[in-house]
Amino acid sequence: FAAGVSVVGIVTYLNLVGAISDCMLKAKKSAHLSSLSESQFTAADLSNDGTVDLYEFTRFILTKFNMVSAEVLDEIKHNFSELDANGSGDITLEDISDMLQHKSRGKTKVSPKPVP
Repeated sequence: FAAGVSVVGIVTYLNLVGAISDCMLKAKKSAHLSSLSESQFTAADLSNDGTVDLYEFTRFILTKFNMVSAEVLDEIKHNFSELDANGSGDITLEDISDMLQHKSRGKTKVSPKPVP
């Protein structure tokens, strides 16, 4: 009896995973813009410099299609800034090594470059 219930549970779980995967795939397909209106461009241009870079476009698409919240993206950007110890815009092994050395000395983080 227990084996039968386990099989039913596994099948139900797999159906759920399949349904979630289908929804995610449909969302990904619908998250495509064939053009960008002037108002969308303005909304995407977070730096107000007249250009939309890859980060700004990615953020615009992810939030427009409710794939991720702006708050989550802000936290990711802040986390990146914390890990980018020298503020270069890249995380290097040197950044990680510096952070680990500072942590081992009792400091919790390296002062990162402010997030724009």
